[in-house]
Amino acid sequence: MPPSSGLCAPKAVFNLNGNNRFAMSRTPIDLRKGVDSLCGATRSCRPDSLNGDVDVFSNRNRT
Repeated sequence: MPPSSGLCAPKAVFNLNGNNRFAMSRTPIDLRKGVDSLCGATRSCRPDSLNGDVDVFSNRNRT
């Protein structure tokens, strides 16, 4: 098969590696609220939420 022209080449959405910093929320978050709620929770803790850090959330049961 010839090399891909790049049009259909797989691309990573995100990459976790040793350079990432991880922050885990100590308080449970209602994950049913969706992405907007999680973004708001992240921005309330850190104003620069688009710097590549990884935020980890959990529900009350930590499942």
